[in-house]
Amino acid sequence: FRVTTRLGRTVETTASHPFLTIDGWRPLVELAVGASVAVPRRLPVFGTVHATLDEVTELARSTCTSGAVADVVLRLDRESLAAYLREVVTGAEARPDSQEWAVALTLPTVDSARRIQHLLLRLGVVAALEGRTLEVTDRASLQALLAVVEAEAPRRASWPTRRTRPGTLTSAALPRVLEPLFAQVLAESYVE
Repeated sequence: FRVTTRLGRTVETTASHPFLTIDGWRPLVELAVGASVAVPRRLPVFGTVHATLDEVTELARSTCTSGAVADVVLRLDRESLAAYLREVVTGAEARPDSQEWAVALTLPTVDSARRIQHLLLRLGVVAALEGRTLEVTDRASLQALLAVVEAEAPRRASWPTRRTRPGTLTSAALPRVLEPLFAQVLAESYVE
């Protein structure tokens, strides 16, 4: 069986596989479509591979142009992964989503979007996946995303300019745009 959550996460499972629900652990066969199941907000698992800034830049360029997320990216240490994701997220858009704000990132392929969704989760960023687009809307994830973008790790000044649509954020503009949005989101009280 393939289970897909509301956020677009998928898992291949058996009918007897247990899922944590509000009522406790229940096997898949007892769940109906639309049932709420627990999923992690963060997967703080990192590899041991340290990549140079040039290597991170090349890996991110490949992801953003061809959709290739090299297997080595899944084995990067925390610092290298954050630098890689910072470069990938450069092309994200900040936009109002009804009453709240969202940050959306469209990638070249569905597979690359799924992999980036997983990698963001390692840094505490929960992103919903629809097709090739990842969208970050909840307060905690927006804060975690801002922390990734504002990290003190060096940025590559020679990163080539990508074709951008109106509303697309550059790495320099992303923190300036997100900070007021976060202030607005944090000022509003809502249940997650």
